[in-house]
Amino acid sequence: MPALSPILVAVDGSACSGRAVERAAELAERIGGSIILLHCHRVPAELEGIARHYATGVEYERSIRAQLEAESRAMLHDLAAGLRARGLDIAMESRAGEAGPTIVAAGTELAAAWVFVGTRGRTAVKRLLLGSVATYVVHHADRPVVVVP
Repeated sequence: MPALSPILVAVDGSACSGRAVERAAELAERIGGSIILLHCHRVPAELEGIARHYATGVEYERSIRAQLEAESRAMLHDLAAGLRARGLDIAMESRAGEAGPTIVAAGTELAAAWVFVGTRGRTAVKRLLLGSVATYVVHHADRPVVVVP
């Protein structure tokens, strides 16, 4: 029988990802599984590469990255505390990078049995024009993906 755990849950602080966390927690409680909370962060495009253009850019970009990492870890700790209070085994991952590819890579690297992602409920046209992290993960992951609306 294949492993049913750990369950990787991609989070971004939105209500959508909150619902994905809740569904994953319900499954983990039923199967006695563990959860890995994953938050992906990246420097905004307009700030990326600033170090190439300004002498002070290296330190500025480094401070932005450190701030993003700290905010990511704080959000993960808050989510983990609530889940641990329910008796669940929780691990946390904060990774820099574009969300879709980072989630797919983490699922493989962490040997997740499932990947849970939330969706913002965009229309088909908006998904086509803007893209969707959930759509990317569904099409590229090498393991089962649960998309929670």
